Amino acid sequence: MSRDPRSPVLIVGAGPVGLTMACELARYGVPFRLVEQRPGPSTTSKALAVFPRTLETFEIMGMISSVLEKGHRLDGLSLSNGETSLGELTFAELPSRYRCVISLPQSDTEGLLIEHLTRLGGKVEWSTTLMGLSQDGDRVRATLRGPSGAEESTEVPWLIGCDGAHSAVRHALDLKFAGEQYDQSFLLADVKLDPPIEENRAHAFLSEEGLFAFFPFGDGRFRIVAQVELPPKEAGDLPPPDLSEITQLVRQRSPVTSEISDVTWSSRFRISARKIAQFRHGHVFLCGDAAHIHSPAGGQGMNTGIQDAFNLAWKLAYFTKGLSRDRLLDTYHDEREPVAQGVLHLTDRLTHFATTHSTVLQQVRNFILPVVVGIGAVRHRMVERLAELTIAYPQSSMVTGRYGHFHGGDRMPDVEFAATDGSPLRLYEILAAERRPLLLVNEGASPVPTLRTWNLPDHFAKLVVVRLVATEAGASGALSMLLDAKREFHDAVGTEKAGLILIRPDGYVGLACGDLDFRKLEVYLERLYEVG
Repeated sequence: MSRDPRSPVLIVGAGPVGLTMACELARYGVPFRLVEQRPGPSTTSKALAVFPRTLETFEIMGMISSVLEKGHRLDGLSLSNGETSLGELTFAELPSRYRCVISLPQSDTEGLLIEHLTRLGGKVEWSTTLMGLSQDGDRVRATLRGPSGAEESTEVPWLIGCDGAHSAVRHALDLKFAGEQYDQSFLLADVKLDPPIEENRAHAFLSEEGLFAFFPFGDGRFRIVAQVELPPKEAGDLPPPDLSEITQLVRQRSPVTSEISDVTWSSRFRISARKIAQFRHGHVFLCGDAAHIHSPAGGQGMNTGIQDAFNLAWKLAYFTKGLSRDRLLDTYHDEREPVAQGVLHLTDRLTHFATTHSTVLQQVRNFILPVVVGIGAVRHRMVERLAELTIAYPQSSMVTGRYGHFHGGDRMPDVEFAATDGSPLRLYEILAAERRPLLLVNEGASPVPTLRTWNLPDHFAKLVVVRLVATEAGASGALSMLLDAKREFHDAVGTEKAGLILIRPDGYVGLACGDLDFRKLEVYLERLYEVG
C-alpha cells in the first residue's frame, strides 16, 4: 500500500470534468493524481456547446482566450417547421460578457484543458484504470491497474469520481443511479455542407418525424442531430450511420439542399435521465456524468459537469490547506445536486416538447412556440436559463444576507472597475489572480470616516482580499480601491446605500450585507473557515 502525502487527491477520469478539477487544484497549488483508463486524449467531437456561464468559468480559470480562439461563435438558434419559422432565440442581450455560445468539439475542449494543465505543471496518467476502492475513516484506498497491467494500491485522503456515465467510482460505491431510459433514439453525425447554411446560429427543425438539427462548428462543418426510430435495445447493435442514411434524413427532415460529404464521426444512441442521491460519500465525491446524466436537449451536460468540478475544487483546495472546516465540503452536494435536478427537469421537458409524435401536441407546439418566443421577457428568461446564468445557490448553508439586488448565493456579474492607476480591471480578473474570496466594501453616498483605516483582522487576511469600491478617485487609506467609473457595480447592486459583498472564488455571492457591519463578516468567516 503506497501513501503519497504529496498527492492528497486522486481524480478518476480525464474528460472535461476531471481535467477541470485537475486544472483548478493545480492553480490552487494542491497536488493530485489524475488517472484515465483511455490510452490517450479523445479524438471524437461528442459535446459541442460551451455556454456563457462555462465561458465565465474558463475566464476565472485563466484559459478563456484559447477557447475563444479555437471555438466557433454562435449568436442564436432558429426554430422551424420545414420552411416555416417558429421563432428565433438570440444571445445578444444576455447579462454576461459572453453573449454567445462557443461551438467547440469536446476533443478540442479536452485538448485545451490538457494544454492548460501542462502549463500549470500537471499531467494525465493514461491507460490507468480504477479496479476498486474502499474507505477507512479519513482515508480512501484505491486499486489501480497501470499501462503494463500491473496493479498498485494507493491510499489518499480524497478521491473524485469524474469518470462518466459508466463510472467505476459509482459502481465501487454501489450507488443507485435512479432514473429511466427514454423511448427516443438519436443519430449524430459530423459532416461538411457545401454550400454551408448560415453558420452563426444553430438550426432546429421540429417535423412530424421528430427533431432534426444542425449545429455549426466552423469551416462549413456541422453536427447533425436527428431523432430516429429503432427497435428496443437495437441502437448499439447497428453500424454507425453512413453518408447515404444521413443524406436521406437531411432531405426528408429539412429544406437544406447543400451537398453533404466528409462524415468524420457518426453514432447512434439512446438517452437516459439518471442521478445519484448524494454527491458526497465520506471522502469520495462524484462530479458530472458520474453523478447525473440526462437528455442532450439544450446541450447542458458537459457544461454542468465542468461547473460541478469548478464548485468543488476551490472548497477542496481550502480544506486540504487547512483554511476551512469540513462543513464547507458538504456544500458541494447542497449546491450542485439541486442544479443537476433542475437540469434533469429542464432537459426532460425540452425532449418531450421537441420529440412528441402526437399530431395534436405537435399542432399545439407549433402554434404556441412563436407566441411564447415573441414575448420578450419570456424569451430572455429562456435564453438565460439555457446559458446557465440563472444558476444560484440560495439554499446553501454557506450563503447569507441581502444587499440591494443581490442575495447570498447569486451569481456576481463580471463588472468592470478601474484600478488605482486608471487601467481597466474586471471582477473575474481579480478572482483569477487572488484565488480567494473578494470582499467589496461600498461606502455609499455618505462615507464612514473610519472605514478607510479599517483593517481586516490578521487571522482573516489569508482568507479574504478586500477592496474599497468608490465612484470617485481619492485616498483609500489602508484599503485598496477600485474605481467604479462606469457605475457597473453600483447599477448591478441597484442602491447607493453602503454595504458589503463577499464574492467566493467561483464568482457567487457568499455574504451580502446592506450595511457596514463587519462583525457579520467575521461571524460568517468563523462559521466556515479555520481562522484561529
